[in-house]
Amino acid sequence: MLTLPFWLFPAFFAAAFLYAVIGFGGGSAYLAFLSMTPLPLYEVVTIALFCNLVVASGGVWHFSKAGQMRLKMLLPFLVTSIPAAYFGGLMKAGESIHGFLLGICLLLVAWRIWFGNPERSASSRKTTGFCFMEVALLTGGLLGFLAGFLGIGGGIFLSPVLILTGWASAKESAAAASLFILLNSAAGLLARWPFLYEHASESVLLGMVVFVGGQLGSRIGACHLPNAFIRKLLSGFVSCVGFRLLWAAL
Repeated sequence: MLTLPFWLFPAFFAAAFLYAVIGFGGGSAYLAFLSMTPLPLYEVVTIALFCNLVVASGGVWHFSKAGQMRLKMLLPFLVTSIPAAYFGGLMKAGESIHGFLLGICLLLVAWRIWFGNPERSASSRKTTGFCFMEVALLTGGLLGFLAGFLGIGGGIFLSPVLILTGWASAKESAAAASLFILLNSAAGLLARWPFLYEHASESVLLGMVVFVGGQLGSRIGACHLPNAFIRKLLSGFVSCVGFRLLWAAL
């Protein structure tokens, strides 16, 4: 059994809490922390997906209870993302390529959120018709593959898409991201199940820590924070993680 450093537990708790506030699972932070341990990259990604799943399950519960979940809007994204996440989970990549791709993606997302157009009103959102279905299916497949391949749930990509297109409010996008992360993490984890079994003890310990942090964060995010604050918080977190990963890969 690998002995985990003590600092990893408070770090995972803080990441789970802060990411859960905006509907995320914290996978990118878990990857960054676990990369400082002796675990190989492929096994690091597996544990990160497991912790993602644990935190996202709490987010789905709290955001659904708060009435923010729009399943009809999210369904087309899930249809293609779940199988794509499974196949992405079967792929392997070197550490530098993995970090570089993830860092670039996150910085682009953060830039678009910060400088994008203001969120549209609920009455202007159109989530029906051929154009929406076509874009949603294509986007879901791409984000699902990235989720399984990079070891994150994909919600960190989906949430900005929903906000910038006006298909969802900040809280609705956080709710959608939680379910997207939950299902895609499960699909990616299924492809990596043998590696999770090898490190069951570490996964259970970290899973318990992120469960508590995620429960607290998702409850606050679903009920007590305004949309504008969540939007700014989202951009800040994505930027920090993107710069960190890109710097490590260069």
